[in-house]
This record gives sequence, C-alpha cells and structure tokens, in this order.
Amino acid sequence: MELRQLRYFVGVAEHESFTRASEDLAIAQPALSAQVAKLEAEIGVDLFERAGRRVRLTESGRLVLEQARRALRAADDVERVARLGARGLVGRLTLGYSRVFPARILTAVLRSYRRRRPDVALDLREMPSVDQISALRNGEIDCAFLRLVPDCERRVDEFEILPVPDQRVTAAVDSRHRLAKRRSVALAEFAGDDWVMFGRNIGESINDDIVERCRQAGFTPRIVQEATDVRIVLGFVAAGLGVTLVTSAARDLGIRGLHYLAVMPKTVLRFAAVTRRDATSAALAALAAEIRSAGLSS
Repeated sequence: MELRQLRYFVGVAEHESFTRASEDLAIAQPALSAQVAKLEAEIGVDLFERAGRRVRLTESGRLVLEQARRALRAADDVERVARLGARGLVGRLTLGYSRVFPARILTAVLRSYRRRRPDVALDLREMPSVDQISALRNGEIDCAFLRLVPDCERRVDEFEILPVPDQRVTAAVDSRHRLAKRRSVALAEFAGDDWVMFGRNIGESINDDIVERCRQAGFTPRIVQEATDVRIVLGFVAAGLGVTLVTSAARDLGIRGLHYLAVMPKTVLRFAAVTRRDATSAALAALAAEIRSAGLSS
C-alpha cells in the first residue's frame, strides 16, 4: 500500500467519479483506475460500487476513507515538521544555566528566541557552571549559560564559546552603611565589616574568589551569614547583616534598601553561552545566531 494509492482513492471518493478525479489529480484515468484496483486487491475488499461513470463508496470504502484521510494528514505533518525542523523552526532544546549567570541577559535571549521560534520547546535546567561542561560533553544539554571556567576555556576545539558582556564586581551595602554615599570603594575599606556570602553548596567558586580578593586586599572577611540565592543574599545585606560582592547585574533585581559601589581596582567576571562544535541542530544554530545578532556576544 502506497500513499499515492490512498490519495487516488480519496480523490475518487470525493469526486464520485474517476474522470473528474483524474483531472483534479493530473493523472491519466486508466492509470488512476489501475492504482485504485491495485489498492482494492491488496486489502481484499471492494471500495467502490461502479455504475457507469458514477461511483459510490461501499460500506468498507466509507470506513477506509476516514482512515485514509488520517494517514494522508499524518504524512503531510511529517513532511511539514521535517521542513520546519531543517529551518530550526520546530524541535526541542535543553539549556543549562547557572544561578549566577546574569538574569537580564538570559531573559533577553530567551524572549527574543521564543518570539521568533515559538514552536521550539525549551527545557531549562539550573546547574553549576562546572556541571554544565560535563552535561554538554555528555549530550545532556544543548547549550550552557555559565560563568567561564578554566575547564571550558581549555576546550576551545570541543566547544564554541559565545561570550556575553563582562559583569563588573560590585559591592553592595545597606542604605544606612557608612559608605552608602560613595560611588566607589577600595576593597580594603571593608576590612572591619561583617560579610554575607553565597553558600558553597551552590556549586560555584564565588565564595573562594571573594575571600581571595579580600586576602589580596590585606584582610580575611568575617562571614556572619550565607545564602544560596542572590536575592536572599542581597536581602540580608539590605537588612544590615553585612556587606557582599555581587556582579553589576544584581542591580536589575530591584531590591530596595541597597547601595552599590564600584570596587577599585576594577574587576570583572566573565560569562558565556557555550555549545558543542559538533552540534548539528538547526534550532541550536538559530539560538547561537540569536545571541550574536542581539549584540550580546562580544
């Protein structure tokens, strides 16, 4: 049984005439009749009652007609999905993201992509940056939105790295803090303050980085509170529990009662979207193009 036979059968059934069906389907009538007869022979029943030029469906023919139409619609859907998939307009992408990745950038990418490709399903998974590298290599995710870590940069032959704008390290203090009227600060000026830090269980090395920067400034931070979410960290700071270091993107969270100061000398954290170089998904290629065209990739 072939799809063309089903199309011929449906055409004859709808026109109730081999002559009109052959004209509509652009096939010679003898060939059309032969194909319908072959279909009847294959399934072992008569589909039409033939009476002169007019034909009528048999009871079996009416039942087959419904199923034939479904089969043809399914075949058309297969062709449509294949064409759209080749253009990256349908499919599924699994994306990893780190909780320290700038939310504004991630949101901008996803919003633009969803607007252009609403039929591509996106599965978002939060995971630490180092875990995303392994997930990429194992094929568990298609794209990683992460903080650039040495393991990633050492594998430029394996990964395509799309850097996004660097995020400046910024100090956050509560609005009543002694330095709350300043625009910048040397890290050493926080030597006597209590500190609120990110919990080590978030899987990122931010705590170690902050402690190392403080030691380079001549002191060890006195950590009085930890939290795993940047909003909670900043909430503790706004409550006066201590000071902290965050990226400049933290301002976008809009938490009240805070004052941000540029840390001198200037220090930045680097982030990127990362994919495998051997990835062949058209939907993924479109996502990478979206990041570039949006001006987010430097």
